[in-house]
Amino acid sequence: MQATQTLLEVIGRGDEAEGMAIVEREPEAARGTGAGGESPVLAAVYRGQMQLAQAIARHRQLDITEAAALGDARAVGELVRRDPGAVRARSQDGWTALHLAAFLGHAGIVRQLLDAGADIEATSENYMRNRPLHAALAGKGDPETVKLLVARDAEVEARAATGVTPLHTAASRGSVEFISLLLARGADRSARLDDGKTPAELAEQRGHPQAAALLTAAPGARS
Repeated sequence: MQATQTLLEVIGRGDEAEGMAIVEREPEAARGTGAGGESPVLAAVYRGQMQLAQAIARHRQLDITEAAALGDARAVGELVRRDPGAVRARSQDGWTALHLAAFLGHAGIVRQLLDAGADIEATSENYMRNRPLHAALAGKGDPETVKLLVARDAEVEARAATGVTPLHTAASRGSVEFISLLLARGADRSARLDDGKTPAELAEQRGHPQAAALLTAAPGARS
């Protein structure tokens, strides 16, 4: 509907105050989707407009991807109770609820989804072609979330688009904690992106010398 499309355009401009005004003035704007099926809840979450995302959510029936992105455990639990297959649902832009919860650091939701049978190795249906562990490392980088996924045996050498492994993602952020965790689980420090870069080279390029040194010199390095 046009009201929803207008709301999405306002969200895209970063005008959270105007978005709040639209929702208050025209609650129906919160109930629809964009011309391409875009969720206004997810659009607001992606841009860090959490107050607006919550306001929109109060006027619509959330699907599981929206509930997961918001960290709404009650809504996730109810949706799974009504339809156990909901854990396989995708957002319009190709993410599972597990991807979104992992990216946003909602460890409790990640656990809830995994316990309900969510696929820890689901690949996103978009150009990133990544898995929930990639998402957790690339997003908020919440230690509890990352450790939970690794403890549940997420594949530490999974490849996303352009050959990205979880170790590449951790290296690009300079996260010594996550690099150490992944190496301890057997991640291959010699893995290369499609352009040939190893995690150590990527860390060096991004200005993370401590991470690069750990990847280069840690005991047990693979040749």
